[in-house]
Amino acid sequence: MSKLWGLFICFGLALFVNASGVAANQHQSSKAASDSAALALIEQALATYRQAQDATDSAERSSLFLQAARLFDAAASANPNPALYANAGTAYIQGQQRGFATLAFKRAIRLQPEYPQALRSLGQLRASLPAWVPRPSAQSADAMFAQLMLWTETERDNAMVGAFLLTSLLFALALGLRLSALGWAGGIGLLIFTALLAISVRAHLTPPLADAVITVNHSTVHTSDSINATPRFTEALPAGVEVRLVETRGRWMRVRFADQGEGWVSASAISMVARDG
Repeated sequence: MSKLWGLFICFGLALFVNASGVAANQHQSSKAASDSAALALIEQALATYRQAQDATDSAERSSLFLQAARLFDAAASANPNPALYANAGTAYIQGQQRGFATLAFKRAIRLQPEYPQALRSLGQLRASLPAWVPRPSAQSADAMFAQLMLWTETERDNAMVGAFLLTSLLFALALGLRLSALGWAGGIGLLIFTALLAISVRAHLTPPLADAVITVNHSTVHTSDSINATPRFTEALPAGVEVRLVETRGRWMRVRFADQGEGWVSASAISMVARDG
């Protein structure tokens, strides 16, 4: 039995090393191709941001902050980086564009789920929304599960291989050393592996709904894809409301809110969190 677990460990380790090496090579190639363009944009963004800080006229100040935000955003698009998206979000707030600020912070969190500045700022933006507006809870089980569903296939595979290796090692040690505590720990590892496998299967069978943000202020949500349909809310939505895309039909998008309610919004009012390419 111990030899069998040893073979499992060797097989899992080979899979892990191969997957990690491919991912690292792809990342390095992509990064090298976009660094120079991103650097020029960052320099422009920093210079414009400093001009905004020094401006005394409020309209000029907001305009310069908005320019800086767009430059940070463009730099992050050329070379995806959570810090650049977080900088864009901060500048968008000062440029009076709360919808695009929410979008930028969500893009930062998509790249690095525990990025402190983005999490803190996104939480503040959510708290500033009117009380009647549905908003996600960062600590909810649904939010955590949704984040796991957003992992790439490589990330899910690496996590499963890691859990498998740990479980195999614990069971092998439990059998070899005859320690029941290690067997119980192996059982926990097996549960983690099973949960990750279930998430991976679900991701293949039912891909998660794409995250989006309403970036146009005073957007009306309708009960069907018609301008004459009954509004879902008594008031128009402010920019910055987070949704998930369920369906696209012409110039309309059916979205799902944090309270699981749904409605139809003009496609021009919505920006997707994930960028193409």
